[in-house]
Amino acid sequence: MRVLLDNNVNQRFAALVEGHEVVHARQLGWGELLNGKLISVAEDAAFEVMITAD
Repeated sequence: MRVLLDNNVNQRFAALVEGHEVVHARQLGWGELLNGKLISVAEDAAFEVMITAD
């Protein structure tokens, strides 16, 4: 499963999600994207789950 970590989630959290492809939004250059726009580009990029602290 492809998992996206939102900008407000510490990147170290990725180590806790085992057995899945975990990518932080900043790694993709999406550090400035907020809420609806981030969700939209994540869906277009075939992410199945987004973890956020909002």
